[in-house]
Amino acid sequence: MSKYVSYFIASLNHDRSISSLLDPSRRIHRLVARYKQEQIDNGIQF
Repeated sequence: MSKYVSYFIASLNHDRSISSLLDPSRRIHRLVARYKQEQIDNGIQF
């Protein structure tokens, strides 16, 4: 939890939007892409 609080505070201190912290879709897409790349690297086909 403290990780996200620190991201929130850092975003506010740097006058950046906090919407990326509240919307996890970009993080989910990155995780799915990384999973797919690992599967390709291991020779597993979808």
